[in-house]
Amino acid sequence: HYMWPPDSTYLTDQHNVVLTVFYGAVAAFSRYLTGSNDAGIVALAAGQMLLAVFCCAATANRFLNRPWMGVAQSTKDKNGSSTSTGSVSSTTSARIAQDSAPQLAGGRARFLILVFFLCCPLAVFATISITKSPLFAFSFVWWFGIWYELTQTWKPAGKRKGLTATVPTRLPRHSFVAFVLSTAVMLISAKYAWYIIALQIVLALIADRRRWTTYVVALLIPTMLIHGGISLAI
Repeated sequence: HYMWPPDSTYLTDQHNVVLTVFYGAVAAFSRYLTGSNDAGIVALAAGQMLLAVFCCAATANRFLNRPWMGVAQSTKDKNGSSTSTGSVSSTTSARIAQDSAPQLAGGRARFLILVFFLCCPLAVFATISITKSPLFAFSFVWWFGIWYELTQTWKPAGKRKGLTATVPTRLPRHSFVAFVLSTAVMLISAKYAWYIIALQIVLALIADRRRWTTYVVALLIPTMLIHGGISLAI
């Protein structure tokens, strides 16, 4: 609503400077082309809707399809095909690891989630609401799905080789890039995001020290650059 204030006003720290500049630039370009802000507002709303759909779809893929299991299955098949008759223990361990892993979601769960998104007014109208909170919420959904992938591919240090060889420990490149981007979108959309990320950095380094480089690059560096850069600029 601060794009059409009834009286003279000023921006506070509640209105993120990155979004303010971006929204204002799109509105100014729209006025240059059409003489009105309307086309720019429609473009911003459509872009946020597509981002929201992408974030929810990517997260649903991680929770429902668990794509990293394909890597686990190929590793198990490779181990199984290379074992001889005498080495039954590794194959048995791999089978135990696969049986103990959560299975893919069934049709009922997928259908209910689709019905929820189609019938929930808050989720539908938030996709086109040009405010900071929906943008933060959908990027947080994307971010949360990557954390689920991290927990599912975590290997305790005390596990035996046969049980730990079936899941990867390093994030795939596309998941790592998504981790960085979702963190960046959270930081530019809401100033309280850096509190959440800072706490998560501490917890992650305590619970999962072996992947500390992932957390430094995907969490700490974006927080220092974006939050620190904005604070310095202000």
